[in-house]
Amino acid sequence: MAEKANKKPEPNMVELGSIVFILAVLFAVLLPAWEMVSHRAREQARLLQCQQNLQILKMGVETFRQTHQGRFPARLEDLVVEEVLDEMPKCPSSEKQSYTGKGYQYKPGDPGRYTIMCFGNAHGDADAGVNEPYYDSLYGIKPPLKGESVSSPSPSTASPTPD
Repeated sequence: MAEKANKKPEPNMVELGSIVFILAVLFAVLLPAWEMVSHRAREQARLLQCQQNLQILKMGVETFRQTHQGRFPARLEDLVVEEVLDEMPKCPSSEKQSYTGKGYQYKPGDPGRYTIMCFGNAHGDADAGVNEPYYDSLYGIKPPLKGESVSSPSPSTASPTPD
């Protein structure tokens, strides 16, 4: 009689089925959330890679200017032609060269001022705006890299840009 009192009842098929059903519902609810989080992480990584590409292009423009008596390259492709860069970086979120063409601007009337941007809306899923990220030689990278502080130019260095 003591053996029957210590023996635990085995689960029946209904109990096992309900446990499997509950686990399936939890999995179905959590899977889309997991996919959304992983998609967001991929987009943030692509944005960071794009910002790093802008840093590479900035260094290329500065090197070009040092070797060409302060002149700006007319196009970013000139950095490859002049062998400042081995190849043009490509935005990981865009299917084309998003930095070339309209993605590079300089104003001859404003010495030292230029902008390189990821042209278009390739990073909209990472909460970046149209033509972001971009590098402005006066303001730096926008949106800022993680850990980088946002600074405004001092009034003595800021000059209005002529149109």
